[in-house]
Amino acid sequence: MKKIVMLMLSLMLMFSFTACGGGGGDSEGTKSAKSDPNVMQIGDYKAEFKGYEIVKDSDEDDAIVVTWKYTNNAEEAKSFTWAFDYALTQDGEKLENSTVFVKDTYDAVDDAKGTDVEPGKSLEVKTTGKLRNLKSPVKAEFANLAGDETDSMEIDITK
Repeated sequence: MKKIVMLMLSLMLMFSFTACGGGGGDSEGTKSAKSDPNVMQIGDYKAEFKGYEIVKDSDEDDAIVVTWKYTNNAEEAKSFTWAFDYALTQDGEKLENSTVFVKDTYDAVDDAKGTDVEPGKSLEVKTTGKLRNLKSPVKAEFANLAGDETDSMEIDITK
C-alpha cells in the first residue's frame, strides 16, 4: 500500500516537473558506466545480486527467492523498500509477490527488505516472486521513485 501511494505521489511530481521543461540528461547514467552486471546502482543505493533459489511458496506454487546485498550510501537511514522501486518480471509481466516462510517458522524470508539501514552500512535482503513458469528468465528491474534512473539485470533460471 505504501508503495502505491508513493508511486502515485511520484507520478504527480514527475508530471508537474515535465511541464517546467528542462534539459535532457543521461537517463541511463549509471547503466552506461556499469562495470559489474550484478550490481544495481540507483543514486546512493546499491543492490548486489548474490544468488537465487527456486522454492515452493505458502500456496505450493513455484517461487523465486533472490538474495541481494543492499548498501545505503545516502546520508539518512533507509530500507531497501524505500530506496528502490523494484520489480521482478517474467515474459514481460510483473511477478506478484510470493509468501515464502523461513524453514519451520512463520517469518517471511523477505522481512529484512523493510529494515532501515544506516548510512554506509549493508544488509542482506531477499525478495520473492511467484513464477509464471520455469522456462523463461526473470528480470529484476530497479528505479528511483521518480523513475528517471533505472537499472536492471536478467536472472537465467533455466540453468
